[in-house]
Amino acid sequence: MDFWENLKDKVTHAGHTVAKKSTELVEITKLKVAITDTETTIDKTLRNMGEALYEAYKTGAESYTSLEESCEEIDAAYAKIEELRARIAELKDVKACPACKKEMEKDALFCSACGEKFE
Repeated sequence: MDFWENLKDKVTHAGHTVAKKSTELVEITKLKVAITDTETTIDKTLRNMGEALYEAYKTGAESYTSLEESCEEIDAAYAKIEELRARIAELKDVKACPACKKEMEKDALFCSACGEKFE
């Protein structure tokens, strides 16, 4: 019976591992979609800012209040992207290089892509 019990335990463990990994994969995919959506929002905001600036130039207006609000929205979007990327790295059990954003093992001391030293 030991053989069958051992086999059952191994199969059960493998099943739990596969379920956990597939759940992580789904979560990572959702986070990547959220990053893409946020990047699209940034692009649209930048385009709108350019159009607003050009219209202000054409009419001679010097009010940049709406542009400041757009810049704040973009800053918030970039912060959201960093949070999402940090969550992905956490799920993958890696860390990202602060300089080039390449994924590294958590215990790496230097980035293998750009040579940045980790603190």
